[in-house]
Amino acid sequence: MKILLIKPLYQFNSFHPVQYTGAEKALPLSLAYLAAVLERDGHQIYVLDYQVSNIEIKECLNNFSPDVVGITAFSKEFPHAVQLMQNIKAYDSNIPVIVGGPHVNAYQENIFKQTLLPDFLVLHEGEETTRELISNVFSHKDLSHIKGIVYRDSTGQIVKTAKRPFINNIDNLPFMALHYFKPELYYPNAGTFRHLPSITMITSRGCPYPCIFCNTDLFGKTVRLRSSENVLAEMEFVVKQFNAREINFCDETFTINRNRVLEICEGILRKNLNIAWKCSTRVDKVDPELLRLMKKSGCFYVGYGVESGVQKTLDKLQKGITIDQIKNAFMETRKAGISSMAYFMMNVPGESIEEIEKSILFSREIKPDFLNFELIKPYYGTKLRKIIENDPNIQINEKIWDKWEEYSAGNHLFYVQKGVSEEYLLTAYERAVKKFYLNFNFISKAILQLRSVSQFNSYLKSFFNMLKIKVVAGR
Repeated sequence: MKILLIKPLYQFNSFHPVQYTGAEKALPLSLAYLAAVLERDGHQIYVLDYQVSNIEIKECLNNFSPDVVGITAFSKEFPHAVQLMQNIKAYDSNIPVIVGGPHVNAYQENIFKQTLLPDFLVLHEGEETTRELISNVFSHKDLSHIKGIVYRDSTGQIVKTAKRPFINNIDNLPFMALHYFKPELYYPNAGTFRHLPSITMITSRGCPYPCIFCNTDLFGKTVRLRSSENVLAEMEFVVKQFNAREINFCDETFTINRNRVLEICEGILRKNLNIAWKCSTRVDKVDPELLRLMKKSGCFYVGYGVESGVQKTLDKLQKGITIDQIKNAFMETRKAGISSMAYFMMNVPGESIEEIEKSILFSREIKPDFLNFELIKPYYGTKLRKIIENDPNIQINEKIWDKWEEYSAGNHLFYVQKGVSEEYLLTAYERAVKKFYLNFNFISKAILQLRSVSQFNSYLKSFFNMLKIKVVAGR
């Protein structure tokens, strides 16, 4: 069977008019692994990623003539996904369209209130569900036995089937089908990488932490880890087959299992992979010995979700970390010679101006190499969104509250709360970011850390992006 897999594009618009140069173009891992699974079943695959392609959908349909189309989308990309579905159905209404990804998983059957264009929705992990669905999609039989899908039956009624269990052993998944992509076209955000090509990998699924701003329903609460041997084998694969010079591990918490990370680091050294790599983790999941070995094996960058410099705010967010743990993690990361990124949130419900200012000062105190402040985003399906909707002291910005394409940027003001004016937030956000980056200390340090021409170009793009930063209130 011929299967077309599509990654839609986030389309900038009137609320977010600035398209930042050097913005991340991330390899769509969900499609890379799904393509590998479907290829293993004998299907013919074509991947159309609109991050890096400008092929018209009609041209692709003419040239490839797919039997089935699959689309994965974040909320910010869903408007483009709808446009694509309209064009596909106009071309041939009989082509089954299957849609999955974070937006679909958050809304589930409510997607059909937004659009009637999809034939099937795939919930949670897509590999096994999509395999079974594609095997039955032309059978004209009842599909209600297929777990993990939503569809409309012959009478137009919405059918949501039983939840499919998560894949327990993710070592059984094949490696990414990178031959359907051009890895050299993908790169992390400007300023956060050293060498290209930079390949994204994921080594675990699931997150056990209760942070109120995250929706962990897609991969569940139970952490499933790939073995160190399996991770190292895929690293060798991308280095030898695709000349990767850098790997970006995009796990929620890469160091959640300390012993496994030690094994991965030792394996990188033993196999002499000579690869730079980066990851994200929690401040309570690192220690000096671990960081030293990570550095020795090629780790140059760790991103930490700090969120706030005020313990009361951290507790509201249910982060489960302390101010002392944050300070210690950044100090030890610096001692190990690894660059650090601190991610902060601003305008948390109940957060006062004094507490915001304290967080801004704290972001300087811990001395990260990179800093990211975001106005907090009330994603659908999170505890945070419910808190905001039920708080009488919060005024929701109705103009963009349900504009899902607005949820990618960190500079959107989705609500204001009593005691924290819109005018203050407009200036505090810009001040927090610009004061950090547009100063001599940061610029001089960045120059001293240059390792490649691509890294220099990346820093240059970041500099110009800083000049563009502004808060979009959308009122």
